[in-house]
Amino acid sequence: MPWSPAATRGSASRSRGLAAGGAGFAYNASKTALNAFTVLLAKELAPEGFKMNVINPGFTATDMNGHTGTRAAADAAGTVLRWALISPDGPTGGFFTEGGRVPW
Repeated sequence: MPWSPAATRGSASRSRGLAAGGAGFAYNASKTALNAFTVLLAKELAPEGFKMNVINPGFTATDMNGHTGTRAAADAAGTVLRWALISPDGPTGGFFTEGGRVPW
């Protein structure tokens, strides 16, 4: 999809960042870096009308976790679409879950 001034972009992440346990240091560090990069892009591209947000779809049942997640892929996709399709006057540089904005 070509970039346009009215475009909204997001990245999928998780809430825990570098918290201990679970997925391991490398995975957590990569998600933290993705979060920081998304905020950087939000600031850099805001003058051009782009919206960049981090979206946590929740613990989703996928092959990666042996389908132990508590959310169906369709439900997680709904959360991602909700925030990816925000209006031009919507937020940028935020972290969002199904429940709304989460403080950094």
